[in-house]
Amino acid sequence: MDKQSLERNVNRLSELSRFEYNWDGHWASRFSNEVIYRAMNFIYGIILQPKISPTVNNSVKFEYESGDVYLEFEIFDNRIEMFYENHRESIKKTIYTLDDINDEIVNKYLNR
Repeated sequence: MDKQSLERNVNRLSELSRFEYNWDGHWASRFSNEVIYRAMNFIYGIILQPKISPTVNNSVKFEYESGDVYLEFEIFDNRIEMFYENHRESIKKTIYTLDDINDEIVNKYLNR
């Protein structure tokens, strides 16, 4: 595991947990403790560290991009929305577990 990337992502999630109401200047809510907790747990078990971004949907986005392949996981308190796109297809689906995330990273990103 890349310890620098893990540390960067832990720090990023800690930073997001401190965002206040209206953090984006357009009345976005604070992130719920559940979303930050789930994202933090996933970060420790994920097989490849992502780029982490906040969203205005009270969710955290994990992103992977290489060439024409784009893979994202939007982490909510009760589900994960996955979006995948390459030059041939785009897929959107709901998943629920860390194992699901890791399977999608292997199948859609690492083994392409």
